[in-house]
Amino acid sequence: MNADIQVVEIAAYLHDVTKILGDRKNHHISGAKYARGFLEKYKIPKEKISLIEECIKNHRGSTDSQRKTIEEKIVATADSVAQFQHPLTLFYAWYGRRQCSIDDGADGIENKLQRSWNKIEFEYVKNELKEKYNNLMQLLRER
Repeated sequence: MNADIQVVEIAAYLHDVTKILGDRKNHHISGAKYARGFLEKYKIPKEKISLIEECIKNHRGSTDSQRKTIEEKIVATADSVAQFQHPLTLFYAWYGRRQCSIDDGADGIENKLQRSWNKIEFEYVKNELKEKYNNLMQLLRER
């Protein structure tokens, strides 16, 4: 895909770091700032830091951000794929941590999966995940 692998890997590692630190709502913005400060200490070239920041800023499915570079598209897609490869983490988030009712949790998970599905940038990835997506959505709708 002619992507800068170092940019993709670093952005993938750092894209949710401030979410983990407590900024759930704007972690894509605070995470980009955090990444800049962190990476400047390690003398990463400024051009790469800028690309990494854009990957982090634009990885969310709940924003209307435009992903322009191949690196941004890869990071956003990989973030989405994780939801389908490890769906139990979503169930834990909604029913365990948030203590949602069956209906509220199912609605939340369904919305999250739809946003994740919509941010997948590559059709071949959607084709590979289509059965999992359909199965999860059917499960959530059977309450």
